[in-house]
Order: sequence, then C-alpha cells, then structure tokens
Amino acid sequence: FSRLFFLHTAAWGSADNVGRYRMHYADGSTAELPLRGNHNIGDWWNNATLPDAIIGLSEKNAAGQRVCLYVTEWANPRPGEPLVALDFLSPLYNDKNDVDYLPGSTGVPVLVGPDRRRMGHMAMDAFSPDLIVLDDGFQHRRLRRDLDLVLVDDRTFLGNGRLLPRGLLREPSSALHRAGAVILTRCNLPQSISFGRLAAVVPGKPLFISRHAPYVDGIYQNGDPVSSGRGDPANDDFSLLSNAGVMLFSGIARNAEFSRMISEAGATVLGAMEFPDHHPYTHRDCEIIIRRAK
Repeated sequence: FSRLFFLHTAAWGSADNVGRYRMHYADGSTAELPLRGNHNIGDWWNNATLPDAIIGLSEKNAAGQRVCLYVTEWANPRPGEPLVALDFLSPLYNDKNDVDYLPGSTGVPVLVGPDRRRMGHMAMDAFSPDLIVLDDGFQHRRLRRDLDLVLVDDRTFLGNGRLLPRGLLREPSSALHRAGAVILTRCNLPQSISFGRLAAVVPGKPLFISRHAPYVDGIYQNGDPVSSGRGDPANDDFSLLSNAGVMLFSGIARNAEFSRMISEAGATVLGAMEFPDHHPYTHRDCEIIIRRAK
C-alpha cells in the first residue's frame, strides 16, 4: 500500500497527544503516525475540517445532535515492503510497558452512559478496577455502593426545599440519611452560611467542608507554553492577573463564580463569554472567543 486512510474520531479530542498508530512491516520494522488533537483527529462534536483531516461522515445521533468521523491519510514511507499488522497505542503506552500511575500524570478509564449498573459491570469486566467513582450517582441505586458522598453548596444550601423543576433538589432532603458523609462545598468557615443548618438536617452524619482553590493549569503566549505545567511555581503565581484587563470564557455549571474568582485575584474583567456546562467547543466557538478577546 502506498497510503492508508483512517476513519476515526475522539471524545474530548483536543489534546496534543491523543495516541498513535504503529504499522508493522514484514521485515520486522515499524512506522508510526502520531495523532494530534485538532490536527489529524478531532472531537466528534466539532464537525469541522482540520489541518490534516477531513470529515468522513457527519450524521445526527439519537438525540438529534450532529457528530462526525474524520478521515486522515497516512503516506507509507516504504510502499515496497508488505504491511502485516497495525496497532493503536494510547498516550500512556511506552515500549518498556511501564505505565506511571501517579495521579495527575496518567489517564483514568471513563465510562459514560445512562445505566450506571451496566457501566459498573462494563468497568469490572474491562478494567478490574480497585475503585469506581460515580459522578452524580446518588440516585442510581441499582448499583450497590460502599460509600455515598453527597455535596451540598454552602451558598444555595437546599434552595427552597422543593424538587426539580420547582426547586434545586433531586430528592427530598430526608434522602440525605442514605449518605455516608456530606460535604459542604464553596465553604469558607467561619463565614459559612449553611454549616449549622446542615448539621441539623443530618444529625450524626460526618460533615466535611471544601472550598474552591484556583490554580493556573498553563500559561501560553502566542499559542506556545511558557510554563512547564502544574509543577511549575509560575502556575501558582496569580500576580500576572493583578490590575490586568482580561477576557474570560467558561463552560461550567456556574460561570458567574469563575468570573468572580478571577476578579478576586485582582483582574479587571473586560468581557466574558458563558457557555453551558460541559460545552463541546467548536472551531467556530474558538474563532468568536479570539475575535472578542482582540
């Protein structure tokens, strides 16, 4: 073969290192195609031609949302030598087969689906994990848990005490008796609004508090990183925001909280673009953000 065409896509496919394809020749040698997010492979939500890939298929899923697959061409550097096998290697793979499992430096399998019990069985069969963590799993009672941790926002507490859609609650507050422990989030003692009230609602339950502590995940200039990652002392230095005019964009549950946090760090927020929680950013979104920032 003089070339191969790969039909593929990725979830959250914007990482610079998505993985790589390794082609094996009959003589035992190999060649590789590195996969770079937003270059030769993309997120299935993007539906946009990439620098080194084109859209191979674009259709609506069962929810009516348009998703796509990309086609990437690989030019075979040795077309005269037969190809006998092909591997996909994840970003965690190395030729010594020693994967570093330090938190924050390696990936963790993530399974997504409405049936948490089924997802739990799939996780056990595929990964034999020591620990499974469910997000928003308190109401999924078909999957037996060892511990339920329920988070309650210090600022909104239980809202008006009513269930969705008339209030904030997914279950009556009495359901908190099933929790192993309750964590009060966005809480800054001794100014907490809700700690005493929560203790009265769940007497005898272990209570914990947490607060949001911002950090700088990366510093970039003209698209190039100027810090070395989370371990770089520069990433905990917020002096760069002092008296700086900034343009914000975010796609989280409470975008206003992000804007407030940046303001408290000393910046002047000149503009902000708010997207829905877990928003799948597109190239069009990025173009608009850049134009607004300029």
